[in-house]
Amino acid sequence: MNTINTMKTIDDTTAYVRSPEPIAAGLEAELVMFSVDHGKYYHLNEVAAAIWGLLESPQTPVRIEEQLQRSFNVTPEECRAEVRRFLGVLVEKGLVLAADKV
Repeated sequence: MNTINTMKTIDDTTAYVRSPEPIAAGLEAELVMFSVDHGKYYHLNEVAAAIWGLLESPQTPVRIEEQLQRSFNVTPEECRAEVRRFLGVLVEKGLVLAADKV
């Protein structure tokens, strides 16, 4: 995965939502997605699949973090960093959009 600077891309006040483009299917607690636009498959682990599930409706990073901290054993600092990193990757790949751009 490419390293990207997500601090400029992801902020607390923007709500993000799934792009309607990728096709997703559950695989136990995990998720497999296929992007027709990119011709790529993506495998999401349990935490990433939980984030994807939350993004069915517009969510701010802070709201996502609150939900994940209730469901997983993670420190607030680690959760914040990982949510922003993952959202940055999803935004970069066009799989998630700022809610006002849908």
